[in-house]
Amino acid sequence: MQAALDNKQVHERGKVSAILDLIFSQPYLYAFFSVIALKPRVLCDVDALLASVLGVERFPLFYTTTYLIVTLVLISYVLRWALKDIRRVNPTLISILGMFLYLDGITFVFDGASGYHIDWHAGFALMMMIDMGLQRERDSLLRGLTGALECWVYLNVICFVVFPNSLLPAGRHPEWLLGNHVFYYRIVFPALTLAFVRYFVLGKTYLLRTVIMALAAGVTIAYQRGGTALIGIAVLLLLTVWCNRRALPRYISPVLFTVLAAMILIGIQFFDLLNLFSTLITEVLHKSMTLSNRTVLWDKIMDIIFKNPLTGVGYFPVAYMKEIMGGAYSHTHNQLLELMLHGGAIAVGMYLAAIYFATKEALLYRRSLAVKAVTLLVCTLAIMGVAEIFHNDPIYYALFIFLSRADCLTEGVKQQPRISLIKRIKRDLKMKKATV
Repeated sequence: MQAALDNKQVHERGKVSAILDLIFSQPYLYAFFSVIALKPRVLCDVDALLASVLGVERFPLFYTTTYLIVTLVLISYVLRWALKDIRRVNPTLISILGMFLYLDGITFVFDGASGYHIDWHAGFALMMMIDMGLQRERDSLLRGLTGALECWVYLNVICFVVFPNSLLPAGRHPEWLLGNHVFYYRIVFPALTLAFVRYFVLGKTYLLRTVIMALAAGVTIAYQRGGTALIGIAVLLLLTVWCNRRALPRYISPVLFTVLAAMILIGIQFFDLLNLFSTLITEVLHKSMTLSNRTVLWDKIMDIIFKNPLTGVGYFPVAYMKEIMGGAYSHTHNQLLELMLHGGAIAVGMYLAAIYFATKEALLYRRSLAVKAVTLLVCTLAIMGVAEIFHNDPIYYALFIFLSRADCLTEGVKQQPRISLIKRIKRDLKMKKATV
């Protein structure tokens, strides 16, 4: 009798797994989920626009839809875990989720309100979708997620043509679909990197789309510019050239680059490091020696941090944040300071744990071109994080999941000989022409 019940339960679990496999085997579904999860606030802005057109106070169509759809992804992940379809617990994912839950809890302690918002919800869903997809339907995930990123970038380029001055009403800086000069690269850089990852994993079929994506990224960077973006593209190119013909060196790791970013911040604030780069800052980047008042802002933030270094102070209302930061800023413009301010050493510890676990797994597959590409991007973002934050960008922590599942990303992928990327592209182009 017991054996019959056990067999029935196994059969039922098998049917649920089969349904989930059928749903998540479609790259179009991944693309649909990703388009929503990557930029949820843009969709919420559409709600505001519709509300103004219809003359109503609130019209939460896309807001509600986004919450419902990403909640379905979260439920699917929990079902996968309950059905033991997930190979092993991902410590990187657990560390990131723990960090966000702690930030929400400490916000409630200090402010009596939740810090949870739609970007976090979308970020959780995106991370779990990637963690689940890499283990079950890696190729469909790469096609869908990268396709969604391409859509955002191409639509942004179209906005340049249709609205050459700015898509939104002119403010301090012109803005298009992906935001102004401090926001657009948070989608463009991952889109370019994952386009190459798709090419490395799925083969030369995606070479042309990768080249087109690189051109679109180049146009976007040239049009929107931004000091942090220019530094980021310089660092990424230098790392790519340095690691071009070799396996990923152990010293090129997210852990060490995060430590380097912390050292740069300390050097700027306590040892006048900026004086060594005064020509670059003022003549090339056209910034002030305070990095557009960032150093002044960091002094104020450090005073607050030193009062609650262990726990942080949670999330303030935006109006209060701007008040204590001099009226111009709603965040700290530094990734580590942002976490220290809101979550203290506890949140930073969880953040570093996530980076450590992701790096540890990635280094086991450092000969993989796909793993190398994602690692170089995360290292670049660590340096860019000296002057900006990526904490509320759903795609940022999702990149850690790619590294932490490097075994799934490289499974069944033939290791390439040590040739330069340019030579490989030329070789694949010749092979593609020969088959036409």
